[in-house]
Amino acid sequence: AKGDEDAAEREYAEAITAFREAAQLRPRWPDPFIGLSRTFIAGLGDVDRGADAMAQAQRLGYTPGQRETAQLAGGYQDRGDSLWQSARGLRGMPQERDYLTRSENAYQQAHDLYAGIAAFSGVPASVRRTQAGLQRVKGRLEEIDGSSFGIDLGPLGSVTFKKDADDSKASDKPESEPGAEPEIEAAPDDGQ
Repeated sequence: AKGDEDAAEREYAEAITAFREAAQLRPRWPDPFIGLSRTFIAGLGDVDRGADAMAQAQRLGYTPGQRETAQLAGGYQDRGDSLWQSARGLRGMPQERDYLTRSENAYQQAHDLYAGIAAFSGVPASVRRTQAGLQRVKGRLEEIDGSSFGIDLGPLGSVTFKKDADDSKASDKPESEPGAEPEIEAAPDDGQ
């Protein structure tokens, strides 16, 4: 398996070199950048470089189709998943929030891209997966902020409880002065 990975990495490196050479030979041609985008995203899992290559193709007049948009969205979705997994490994540590925030941003980018191609093949399932990831991340961020807590039910999933907004508000009644007698409310008269 290691040999296969090494061979694939060499092939991707060769493809990147070939696309870059093609871009130098024909600087106003968007096709090499389209190839670079696909190679970076699908081959190397590098959504940032893939997005940059697609942006360069667009500057040269290319209009991405649904396929390219879905591929870019999938790259962001994969990034969200990866960052979520990293955050889980950092649970309770200061770095967890950073990974969760980055995961949330990646899921949101994927969701925004999918929204523009909702009828494209496979996108509805991807949107559901992205929304589920986004909700997981937001739920954990709320737990960290103290506005909710979750319970993992194992194979049954998990349950999140949100703190009631009224519980976090200060009482409308003014606090009594130090040393003053506490105010006692009379129990309602039940007629006995």
